[in-house]
Amino acid sequence: MFWYYRTIVDFPGAAWQQLMLGFSALATNESLLHAERAQLGLLARATLARWTAVQHRDGSFDEWYRNERSYCATAFTAAGAAQALLLLGDGVPIAERQATLAALERAAHWLSRRFHPTVMNQNLAAALALWCTSRLTNTDVWRAAAETYYARLKAAQSPEGWFPEYGGADLGYSTLALDLLAGAHHYGFLNAAEMAKPLAQFILCNVAENSCLPGRLGSRGTSHCFAFGAEYFAASNAVSAQLAWKFRNAHRERRLQGPESVDDRYFAYFYFPQFALAASATGTLPQLSPPQSVQSANFDKSGFRVTRLNGGSVHASRHLGGAIALAGRGRSFLYHLGYSVRVRNGRRYATAIWSDIEASHRADEYNAHFREVVDQKPLERWSPFFAVFTRVLAIPGLASLFSTTIKARMIRGRARFGGQLTRRLVMGEDFIEIRDTIVIDRPSELITLSRQTEIGIHSPSARFEPLGDASDHFAISQADVETLRKAGQVELTYSIKLSDTLA
Repeated sequence: MFWYYRTIVDFPGAAWQQLMLGFSALATNESLLHAERAQLGLLARATLARWTAVQHRDGSFDEWYRNERSYCATAFTAAGAAQALLLLGDGVPIAERQATLAALERAAHWLSRRFHPTVMNQNLAAALALWCTSRLTNTDVWRAAAETYYARLKAAQSPEGWFPEYGGADLGYSTLALDLLAGAHHYGFLNAAEMAKPLAQFILCNVAENSCLPGRLGSRGTSHCFAFGAEYFAASNAVSAQLAWKFRNAHRERRLQGPESVDDRYFAYFYFPQFALAASATGTLPQLSPPQSVQSANFDKSGFRVTRLNGGSVHASRHLGGAIALAGRGRSFLYHLGYSVRVRNGRRYATAIWSDIEASHRADEYNAHFREVVDQKPLERWSPFFAVFTRVLAIPGLASLFSTTIKARMIRGRARFGGQLTRRLVMGEDFIEIRDTIVIDRPSELITLSRQTEIGIHSPSARFEPLGDASDHFAISQADVETLRKAGQVELTYSIKLSDTLA
């Protein structure tokens, strides 16, 4: 994000043109006035034209910086452009339509030779782009490429229903995955329903008492809650219908972040297009009589455990070392994701970094190591160098290598500090007691100890989620820090009555 805004003065990012999908969805929404729809149609055509203009000759697009050749931006904006063209139909003049189709075929060719092994939402977008391009061009090669994509996606889908994101399950991106499957099904890929059903069930099982998702517990820590997929599949699937009911209620009561609460980039890229699609799909939901009762659940592969109590629910993530979210019927979650420490050399180490942590022999016990996280911005004095370097990235292959290197540095947990958190959860009918034991090997190097509210990897979307004030419930005293510094070990215990705290 830092380098993006340092180079934005001369950089036309493709993500901004994804507005074309939202404009197109609203331009064809018959609940709007004719004059409004006509204006929205013009905006859709303008953003489509700009999208074709910023494409590289090889078919790719940039997202964060010039010459990036981003798989994500190419997949999502190609899917957006193809859906926009299908929505607008004859409303796009022939010359503009031909220019967009040519750009789509270049993008399809570029995408068909790639597949991101760790980020399935981007692959779902690429598959949708290929499928819709095949519909527009009536070309078998793009249809075959899309079917190959969907076969690989189905193979990657967990038996629990979720699609992997950086090696695990992410709740926010699961809602986006459901949206993308809805788009595929709408345009004729009927096998999408087979993948959507278990995905919707997984999402529903993780919805809290406040009808929200504890997004910070996922592999990418995202708190998105897109509703188009649930709305679209509601008519044919009872689980999706219940999910749509919950999302509608939560959005109506402003418990979830919507388009008005995110920054301009997220608004253009995801929120405006997906919410515009949801608005177009929204209808009368099937009556749920009686509503399905959402039970406690334990997902071994994703590492999520959901415990329903009288006063709310407790959500825990094994792969984040017992990171928890507490929910009642109120607006916000109380999160305690673990701890981070700052040491004398200035480096920061944290426990809430997604990893393949082995399950404890106790169901209520979790373990996590302190791993280094990168939380420093690049120095501003490197801006001129980076501006020159982005021109060098025009060399084929170099852009991909650079992007992979940067992501590896920002996403993966790095060296251990030599410390461990052991967390034990004790629960009653409406209370929870959290018993944490922190041990570090070199306590004299410790400067600060703090509670984590975001997972270790960078997660821009997390900043949009409203947080409950946990300062009174999870306080760390200076005496606790001194005990850890002197003895190398400290025990912290927190007791919370959910019905009182999270009402």
